[in-house]
Amino acid sequence: MKKIFILLFILFLPLLFNSTSLVKSDIDFFTIISTSWTRIPSRGPGLAKLTVRIAYYGNDTLSNIDIQFYSKNISVIGDDIVKIGIWQPGEIVTVEYVLNISKVPLNIDAWIIIRYYYKISRKPYGYDVKNVSGVKKLSITLKYYGSSSITIENIQSYLYYNRQNNLTLLLTNNGSSSIYDIYAKISIDGASIIGGKHPLNIYFKSLSPGETFLINLTLLPFSNIVKISIHLDYINIDGGKGAEERIITIPAYNVKHIKAVFNPNIIKAGKSRSVEFIIYNTADIDVNNAMLILKSGQIIVSPSFISIKNIPANSYRKIRLNITVPATLTTTQYIQYELTYQTESGTTITYTDTATLYIISSPEIIVTSIEVVPSNPKENDNIILSISLLNSGTSSVKNLNVSINLPEKLIPLRKTYLFMGQLQPQSPISIPFSFTASQKGIYIVTINITYTDVYGFSHKFSKKYMISVGEKLIENKVEISYNNYIQKLIFIISGLIIVIIFLFLFIWRRKK
Repeated sequence: MKKIFILLFILFLPLLFNSTSLVKSDIDFFTIISTSWTRIPSRGPGLAKLTVRIAYYGNDTLSNIDIQFYSKNISVIGDDIVKIGIWQPGEIVTVEYVLNISKVPLNIDAWIIIRYYYKISRKPYGYDVKNVSGVKKLSITLKYYGSSSITIENIQSYLYYNRQNNLTLLLTNNGSSSIYDIYAKISIDGASIIGGKHPLNIYFKSLSPGETFLINLTLLPFSNIVKISIHLDYINIDGGKGAEERIITIPAYNVKHIKAVFNPNIIKAGKSRSVEFIIYNTADIDVNNAMLILKSGQIIVSPSFISIKNIPANSYRKIRLNITVPATLTTTQYIQYELTYQTESGTTITYTDTATLYIISSPEIIVTSIEVVPSNPKENDNIILSISLLNSGTSSVKNLNVSINLPEKLIPLRKTYLFMGQLQPQSPISIPFSFTASQKGIYIVTINITYTDVYGFSHKFSKKYMISVGEKLIENKVEISYNNYIQKLIFIISGLIIVIIFLFLFIWRRKK
């Protein structure tokens, strides 16, 4: 009987202390319905919100519940426990955790730990609150595919206008998951793609997190602003389609790669001259099917429309031109030229610039006449050589000096040079030199003329003149013979007169 009493006491002891006893419960009344990820870009890279929906299918209502997230591979930002006051049977509770998923594997092993401290059961007379605690661990495997974040940047911050530029685009996956089957469509405004079609289509198989793909382009900008549009289509790691679009704007600076010069580039006013027009192509691209147009204003340039065809990269072409300058034009002239050509991609470009011509108003001394007095000089005669000069230029002559070089047999009677100083335009002048010839012969007299122009440049030229000096001795003999003849004639006539007089006197005396 005593044993039966003890057994009944043990069976009814929990009923006596149902409101104060603490009993552990291992009944599995919890089920995870679903999990989902939400990226949080505003909170920084590598953060995501995990949403877990849990259902409770027990008989009693739970109170004072803690739902904890735990994983060895991932950390929770903020609280890892979500507190719930009441959890009704059949109710689905949604809990959220902010997780750091910057460096996590695709499959994350985690646990949802549910702790409750009270159970509330319905009674006919109300509710029965029992201080009953329980712990349940729900094991889950989370699949986080991460996010693909594509950044596109260019290394060059500027380009050169009308020159071939090498441009490198960097496509980097800054996300936490790989992307596959990437198609890049590149469209460019303001530049031509050298060696490629437009738009340019590029395919690459995959791009892992942190990996960079290089796209090398060769561009020829023809605008001051080059706009590069990149459209990307790809497949996410979870099989979904993704698309990105970026626009990059790069300035293009105007660097002259076509340069033209005249050789020589100095022409006298009022003169016509043949010059070379040299066109330099300093770029690393060829100039094809080039046409040159020269616009010269008052200066006459012939020809002014020229087909040059091709100018290879880093080379030049020479063109022969004839330039005629008016006498009244004495300033620096900028001759405009327009070069229209095609690039290797077929783009037509017109390049305009100027080449410089320096027009100088240079004086020009010319010898208008040379006179010798007497016109037929003889030996030992005093000879005067008169040199007439004219400044036919458009500016005055300075430091004009005229000198003569005489042969040894021509002896100067005064100095053989004369410094005239300044001579105005269109002004004539005559300069005499005197000398004597010691003997007959043909002599060459060299006339030297030096002067400076308004720019300080010295000018010098020489002119030779031939003088023939006759023999004066031959003329004296003729004169002596003539005089002797006259004397003899006078003597004969005088003798005849005397004879006639004697005959007359003789006859007159006989008549007497």
